[in-house]
Amino acid sequence: MTLDLETLKPQPEELIHYEKLEKLHISDLKDRLKFLVYFNKQIDKVLHLLSLDLSQKSAEGVMSIKKALSKVRFAIFYGLKNSKFNDIITSTTSESAPNIKFHRARAILLKNKGRVDVNGTLSVFGQMY
Repeated sequence: MTLDLETLKPQPEELIHYEKLEKLHISDLKDRLKFLVYFNKQIDKVLHLLSLDLSQKSAEGVMSIKKALSKVRFAIFYGLKNSKFNDIITSTTSESAPNIKFHRARAILLKNKGRVDVNGTLSVFGQMY
């Protein structure tokens, strides 16, 4: 399925995996997509201003912004998150190779339980930060 507003015409067999979407009319799907595109453009403008530090030393106001953002991250397009992630990785390159350990078991357990990593500490993506 393509995400272009002009050509958004999903077939019923494409929507069968998305129970909530298959009941919506095409015009409603387009409206939702328009909103998501607009939302992501706005997030893209401010995302670089936020520190990804989740420790308690962060100011209370910054923490509340981060908490609000973590509640809507499901609506942030993967490409936007991935580009910001790659920007951070590129800007922090060094001559020595880092030794990074991921607890994939924690991330998989969280995913299998159908839970969301609201603190950004259990998912592999969250552990990277």
